[in-house]
Amino acid sequence: MGVENQKQKPQGPQLMPSIHFKCLQEKPLCFLNLNKKNWFGYHRFKNDDAYVEWHQHFGFLISADGKNITCFTDQNSPQLSVYLYTQVYSFALIHQGVDSLHGSLLSKEGKTVALIGDCGRGKSTLASQLISHGWQLLGDDLIVFDSNQNRSNGLWVFPGEPFLKIQPRVFNKFFPDYKQNCVLNQFTRKKILAFPEVNQQPVFLHRIFYLNKPQAQISLRALSKIESYWVLNENIFNVVDFSPQRKRNLFAWLTQINNQARVLELNYPRKFEFLDAVENLITSELNL
Repeated sequence: MGVENQKQKPQGPQLMPSIHFKCLQEKPLCFLNLNKKNWFGYHRFKNDDAYVEWHQHFGFLISADGKNITCFTDQNSPQLSVYLYTQVYSFALIHQGVDSLHGSLLSKEGKTVALIGDCGRGKSTLASQLISHGWQLLGDDLIVFDSNQNRSNGLWVFPGEPFLKIQPRVFNKFFPDYKQNCVLNQFTRKKILAFPEVNQQPVFLHRIFYLNKPQAQISLRALSKIESYWVLNENIFNVVDFSPQRKRNLFAWLTQINNQARVLELNYPRKFEFLDAVENLITSELNL
């Protein structure tokens, strides 16, 4: 997870920008006026370079073509990897004309699923349940699709960074003895768990499970194409950069993903005791 290894993390080798490192004091001047309450900032320069910063943590300059990221930091930490390969990478992808979904990616016995849904819907908790029963985490937060035109037989996705961010109660339930963990930042109690590296080759995406708001009953329902389009639209990863170029590309990208995706709405109460039944629904859908 250290900085010295980060140039070799190819989430889609043709998409991965070159990464360069400088000390935090060398960051560009763009008057973000950040503080403890307003600790994230974004600025797009006239030349279409972009700069994002987390107050007193990291700053990142993304080139207009999305092929270079300069990281301004005095830290070498797991937190840096999490921000770099999710939040920051999403800006670089947008500069390259590529979009992404917000969710967790998991695989078992050759079947790959994406868990999507708004923040707080339980994606990481359900992912923890699946991991504890033999599923492999392929990536968390950022889901990048392989746009290779030769892959016309469904959706293929790039495995990402195998980090999981979970609340302490979820950690204590599923991973009480897991040593490779640390706190995400000073404003949250969420822990970062690092799992083993995964093969970076694209994998076929069999299902997308949309975690609806908590419901009293457990159910699984296939969404219509109209419903799934709006669900996918609500779960794009980057909700900061809406440049004219991105707006032009977004509809076509969502339509392409929606035409090939099988999206199912997953409803269940958000209590640990229901997770076994939810997992059974998922495995039954995949014939595992």
